[in-house]
Amino acid sequence: MLRRSLIFPVLAALETALLSGCAVGPDYRAPSGAALKVPARYVADPNVPEEPDLAHWWRSFGDPVLTGLVERALAANLDVDAAGARLRQARAALRGARGAALPTLDASGSVTRTLGQNGRSVIDPTTGQTISAGGDTTRLSPRRGCGL
Repeated sequence: MLRRSLIFPVLAALETALLSGCAVGPDYRAPSGAALKVPARYVADPNVPEEPDLAHWWRSFGDPVLTGLVERALAANLDVDAAGARLRQARAALRGARGAALPTLDASGSVTRTLGQNGRSVIDPTTGQTISAGGDTTRLSPRRGCGL
């Protein structure tokens, strides 16, 4: 029987071995359209340019109203860098707002050391704090806080 500590590595090795069988060999070639029995009308026209002009793609519709609207929008467009900066600023503000909702933890402390003679300590019954008079005393005051 396998130990529990060996189960995960054995399963990971088995999974890797199974997935490695799914790799396509180096001799793979995509089948042609004729081998797939694609009709001739679906074959790309060789006279069409490979790269369409995407700078003015809306003009291919032949609609003067659309062309006017797009050109007017481009003329009134704000600087792309400024828009990107505003987007980054909005995302940072969102991260800050989400971070403020997370729990916080803080800690602080202080140490007081007093050297003297004939010391005595008395506990204040109202506050529970130790009050020392004279003698060597060390007072630690830890403070921890957790904000939720």
